[in-house]
Amino acid sequence: MASMFSTTDPEEHKHLKRSVSQKYSMTSIRNLEYLVDPCSQIFSAAMEDLQGQIVDLGAWVQWYAFDVIGAISFSKRFGFMEERKDVNHVIEGIDGGLMYASMVGQMPWLHGWLLGSRTTRNVLEKLTGGAGNPIPTVTKASLSNSSDI
Repeated sequence: MASMFSTTDPEEHKHLKRSVSQKYSMTSIRNLEYLVDPCSQIFSAAMEDLQGQIVDLGAWVQWYAFDVIGAISFSKRFGFMEERKDVNHVIEGIDGGLMYASMVGQMPWLHGWLLGSRTTRNVLEKLTGGAGNPIPTVTKASLSNSSDI
């Protein structure tokens, strides 16, 4: 089934886009600005605090984006900028998932032997204690009150 991002048919894309485009209008975005402003303040304060030091701006921008998404989606930041790190390895897990998807996308038969296998998943869970799997971490963060705005 095609999605708004994968369809090559302009009419189908237009039809699929129509249902969500209002959510991303300038008016809708402006109404969410009060959730983004605290993230911008935390980011700016951190950059001032780290002035003169080597900063991985790519990591900081990603932390900012995730905290904004958390604020908008769950009314709670994930705490990346406050902690100044990849909290619970969420981003590392997503990066790993993207690498996995790129590999399995080229060689789909591998999936049955890797994460498509319950045995392999159970072994990985035992070896890593769940580290690197962002889904439980993000779900738990979205339900907790630890990063209230």
